Order: sequence, then C-alpha cells, then structure tokens
Amino acid sequence: MAIVKVVERRQIRYAHMVGVTPQIMQQGMRADYKLVDRLSDSLRERMLRAETLTVKTEAGTKIAAHFDRGLDWVKTSGLISPRYWSNLPAGEVFTTPATVDGTSSATPPPAITSTENTATCSPRRSRWRSRAHGS
Repeated sequence: MAIVKVVERRQIRYAHMVGVTPQIMQQGMRADYKLVDRLSDSLRERMLRAETLTVKTEAGTKIAAHFDRGLDWVKTSGLISPRYWSNLPAGEVFTTPATVDGTSSATPPPAITSTENTATCSPRRSRWRSRAHGS
C-alpha cells in the first residue's frame, strides 16, 4: 500500500478502520486504550518467554504453534506511534510461529489460558501442518 510507505518513511502517526460500523464506534472505540496498552505489554512480555502455544477444544481442535525467539512479538494496543501504523479498534499481540502442527475444528472464538513457558487457548475438523522457515 502506497500510503503505508509514506506513513512509515515520514514517521506519521496513522490509523485506519476497515469495515467500521456504528457498533464498533459505540463499543470498540470506547475502550481505555491505556489499559489495553498495559495489558498488551504484559501479554507480550509473557509470550516473549513462551516456546509453544497450544489450542485445545472439546470439539477436537488440538494445535501447537512453536515460536522462534528470533521473531519479535508485535502489539497493536490502540496507542499509535511513529514506528507502526495500526487498525482501529486495536488490542492484538502477534508474531509468526516457526511451526504449527495439529487438527482444527470450527468452534466459537477461543479463550486463552497459559502456564510458564506454554500458553493454551480454549475456542469441523481439518488436519494441517505448517513450517514458516521453508521446511
């Protein structure tokens, strides 16, 4: 996107809203983004130490994403900085896993729980395997 290149080159604070609706404006944009930022920082710090994220559901999903510590975790908390542009409403922490293995079943969105170096998500079935580094 040409606008993103201009924003990044000039270090402009920029955000956009894709598919904005009245509900998004009334609910999502009323979030306390300073609180979202603090929670996002806490989650990002925890995930920097994580080796694996496992998703399991009663419907049969069991997926394990394994992380490469050389790949950074990015947060989009709604506080826009010159380093990143962002979508609004915001509130994500994400990375690219090194590998993902498992079986997925379509169910409602997951709820995340975690342990020390392993995080677990609780959310019809397909089998897949992925490697991010050319394997």
